[in-house]
Amino acid sequence: MNDTWLFTSLCFFVLAGCAAVRIIPGPTLFDRLIAARTAVTIAVIGGLSAGIAYGSFFLLELVIASAVVGYAVIGLRAATYLGVQV
Repeated sequence: MNDTWLFTSLCFFVLAGCAAVRIIPGPTLFDRLIAARTAVTIAVIGGLSAGIAYGSFFLLELVIASAVVGYAVIGLRAATYLGVQV
């Protein structure tokens, strides 16, 4: 199976994993938040590429839901760090 979109999605997932590794040793919280946002964004791009590769609309919906949850968690973490009552 020589599918360009599948290879692209696998490369994006590897990149998202590398960005997720950066979350652990981040020196400050804001560095970790940027790494988490980068990991979520690259994972979403990988999921969209996989959805194109498989021709699945369900995968597209799953990617959108995971992006919303991922960005909401990151935003809540930043808000609690800044002392905002949520």
